[in-house]
Amino acid sequence: MNITDICNLALNHIGRETIASLDEDTEAARTCKMHYDLQRQTLLRAYTWSFAKKYTKLAEINTKTPGWKYTYAYPNDCVMARKIYNEDNTWCILWKNRAGNFDQVLLNDNTKALVCNHEDAYLEYTYDAKDANLFPADFAQALSYYLAASIAVPLTGSDSLAQSMQQQGLGILSEAKYTMMGERNRVPEYPSKYYKARW
Repeated sequence: MNITDICNLALNHIGRETIASLDEDTEAARTCKMHYDLQRQTLLRAYTWSFAKKYTKLAEINTKTPGWKYTYAYPNDCVMARKIYNEDNTWCILWKNRAGNFDQVLLNDNTKALVCNHEDAYLEYTYDAKDANLFPADFAQALSYYLAASIAVPLTGSDSLAQSMQQQGLGILSEAKYTMMGERNRVPEYPSKYYKARW
């Protein structure tokens, strides 16, 4: 399935004619092209999808950030930073929203960066996956409904149709997350020697 196929699913959901290409000179193609990337990135940020997961060693930036020992360059293709590891890939940080783990900051030159207190840090992140051929069927289906919700008003003028598409997209997205979880078999990691000793 390619990008045009996903756009045509979205158009079909709202009862509009399909397109041959996003580059054709039609209102439907222009509207799909305007909304597609934003909806794709929104869904990528919504979950740790296996097909869009990457690991990289972070490049340290020679700058000081108050409250943090290290500042690292934000990967260009990152849409959501997930976890940070230390040099030997031991799980040293659990989740982004826990205090003291890591944070995203904006440097003085308007460059995004990541800060943490770990040297030689590695990042697990969701990258900006653009190849629709890699999308699982349920992710592509959810994306088609999210796209349908965003193009429904400009193409049909119907707020109720947009809301209906959004609700269907949410349901399919939840199922896609559940299915993705089923493809993982992972022994829980524990954040300290105390917890490991208890087990």
